[in-house]
Amino acid sequence: MPSLRSTIAVYLLLVIGITFATAAKSEELRIINLPEEDVILLTGDFIEGTAQRLNDILVANPRITKVGMVSGGGLAYEGFNVADVLSNHDVTAVVPRGYVSLSACAFGFNGAKDYVILGALGFHNMYVTDENMVDIDKLMLLIRGQQFGVRTAIFFIQNGFEIELPYIISAVTTPEEFIVFTSTEDLMTFFARNEEDNIINYLDNNDIDDAWIEEHLWDSERFRLFMQGGDNNAP
Repeated sequence: MPSLRSTIAVYLLLVIGITFATAAKSEELRIINLPEEDVILLTGDFIEGTAQRLNDILVANPRITKVGMVSGGGLAYEGFNVADVLSNHDVTAVVPRGYVSLSACAFGFNGAKDYVILGALGFHNMYVTDENMVDIDKLMLLIRGQQFGVRTAIFFIQNGFEIELPYIISAVTTPEEFIVFTSTEDLMTFFARNEEDNIINYLDNNDIDDAWIEEHLWDSERFRLFMQGGDNNAP
């Protein structure tokens, strides 16, 4: 996990780099020059080609080891693609303090080698927008949902997480309600990467109950409170 030196660099990212993180809809990638190291800051919605552009920057700047991620989501498959890019480059993903990485961005985040969560990392079920529903019949929607669910489960297992995490996401979230983590340690509750099979007894002997779900299931009001006061005011 991140060292003290890395954590200090992350805080510098928050102070210096976050001024570039706006509410812009489209994705933006910037290199932030810090005294100790350079970092990449990814902001805005994940769109077609986001992963490729991130990969290009990392290839051109092989010394960069941290990527700050501030996004409300975007294209789901780009989230998986970003995860692959982060895995291939062995970088640390960072959610800056007072900001969020949600939906597709959260999936991308989980592909990293190490994690630093100082803001909010949120997951929810896939959904189809109303305008796209017109072109999808019910059977095809069911098939796509099953495909996405299988890919999600495989994705979490491949990245060292217990299968319980995607199960909870699929069982309790909606497009408006997210399972949210506000610290690295919180996410590590589900981290199982070791030399043993990481899905054995995954439903046994854990602290995940209704109270845990209620604490971690956020709607728009809880996000609003969080954004007003940062993680100190997170419910």
